[in-house]
Amino acid sequence: MQFTVYRSRGRNAAFPFVIDVTSDIIGEINRRIVIPLTPIERFIRIRPPERLNTILLLVDGS
Repeated sequence: MQFTVYRSRGRNAAFPFVIDVTSDIIGEINRRIVIPLTPIERFIRIRPPERLNTILLLVDGS
């Protein structure tokens, strides 16, 4: 599986980043999955289901 994180170009501040995911399974049909990312601070009042919402720490690779 490979992935790339991109800064969203749209005006939707709720999802400032997206992950573009490719893998051997979906690669056979020449498709990709794009997953929206939102800051964890948006979930202060509610706790999202952990099995559906993995917490990621993004670090600048430069």
